[in-house]
Amino acid sequence: MRPEKSQESERELTGPRIDFRGIVYSIPFGVVLCRDPDYRIVFSNRAFYSTLGFFSAEDVDGTLLTQLVHPEDRVMVDDRLRLILESGATVSACRARLLGQAGRVALVDISVMSVVDYDGVRAVVVGAKDVTEEQRLTRRNLQADKMDTVGRLAGGIAHDFNNLLTAIIGFAHLSTLTEGVDERTVELIGEIQTAAERAAMLTGQLLAFSRKEMLIPQVLNLDDLIRDSESSIRDYAGDDIDLSLELSATGSVDLDPTHMIQALLAMIGNSRDAMPNGGTITISTENVTLDDAHAFRDADAGQGPHVLMRISDNGTGIHPDALPHIFEPFFTTKPVGEGTGLGLSTCHGMIAQSGGHILCDSELGAGSTFSIFLPRVARTVSQGRIFEQPTQPQRNRETVLVVDGDLNARTDTVRELQQLGYLVLAAANGERALIVAENHTASIELLLTEETMPDMTGALLSERLRQTFPNMKVLYAVDRAEHSETAIDITQMMLEKPFAPGALASMVRQTLDTVNGFGSA
Repeated sequence: MRPEKSQESERELTGPRIDFRGIVYSIPFGVVLCRDPDYRIVFSNRAFYSTLGFFSAEDVDGTLLTQLVHPEDRVMVDDRLRLILESGATVSACRARLLGQAGRVALVDISVMSVVDYDGVRAVVVGAKDVTEEQRLTRRNLQADKMDTVGRLAGGIAHDFNNLLTAIIGFAHLSTLTEGVDERTVELIGEIQTAAERAAMLTGQLLAFSRKEMLIPQVLNLDDLIRDSESSIRDYAGDDIDLSLELSATGSVDLDPTHMIQALLAMIGNSRDAMPNGGTITISTENVTLDDAHAFRDADAGQGPHVLMRISDNGTGIHPDALPHIFEPFFTTKPVGEGTGLGLSTCHGMIAQSGGHILCDSELGAGSTFSIFLPRVARTVSQGRIFEQPTQPQRNRETVLVVDGDLNARTDTVRELQQLGYLVLAAANGERALIVAENHTASIELLLTEETMPDMTGALLSERLRQTFPNMKVLYAVDRAEHSETAIDITQMMLEKPFAPGALASMVRQTLDTVNGFGSA
């Protein structure tokens, strides 16, 4: 290169130095210059000091860089700085935590890039990209994927158990009706029924966690729901707990009120157990609007108008190591035999299925706060379901077509209905049901069918059968583990598996007494 050309190029590089400093000051990731040998900061750009919660470069400049590094990461960062200064390497990178204002901790990718002459002082250029929110979002997505995988497994297990429990409960009931059964045998059969019903409750909790609960949503005011349930909440909390209500939410939400109260009671129970010597539980509500910042904290969070419900206690708090796992099924900090580990996971599933999300903040010795965010809706408050409560069953002579793919459950249902006096036809699937109906010479008053089947849906089967039996009523036997929707049409008549004999008799009678299969007669 010719000497005059070299001098011209040098002037081009050194001339706009002030502009270069301004560019570095404005770039979107942190840059600092650290003086050798003490790593004192002599320049910091806006992205660096704002990441740490400071308001100007004067708050950072003059500080030793290593003083801003978390104590557990200082040796690692110091090694990277020394490597550049002593070996002349061009880049050395690591991930470390920086300590900012008011206890802020930022996770950054540090790149120690080169040694420069800064106003006659030897300095090293350090880049710091803030990855705090990125890491938090990645961690939450991994947690969400794990919860989804476990939920699918739980739902599959619950499906198989539901069919088994339907048969166990039903055959146990039929055994008590057999002539010549002595009192002791009836008592033992009763224990079998009780155990099966408890098992059904556990499968219900598994399904709630896996977000396959059968919901009957209503548009309602959350404050009204809490006030209406206040007596039950106080009884569940116990005499040693002071319950405080601070309700100010005016928006409407769309959810299943029964499941919402179940979730609330589960959290009340969790708070009560954290205060063995008594304490205070506060339930508060308010209208809030969620933005991008909240979405970064929780990967499941939506945005826009929500109703926020908080359940706070002044109990023992949750250990930081346990906090990330509290919504996982079967996770519990209680001694063996004192908890199933399904309470909070059930809450998580119920709330997520209703379109909301739940967070927990806790401090050891200071208590915990569960925050439930539910989307607000503009629709008016519902007036309740349109059909009456089940009536007492009675014997009749109508014909019922039972369609169920599980042999044990189908056999039990057929025998239960025959015991009640009904004429019963049975089929294992939709196609077989059409053949059975075609060969039946009289009318069919009721179709009792599974909602989902391998060959067709219950809705399609009922539509095809009504071409021949236009006045036929329909009752769906719903297995929540196979239910694909988040909610059901509350005008449909539903019987939830596993069902007790009394529920079967009651819902069959109620469906037959309705007009066109819907509503009250």
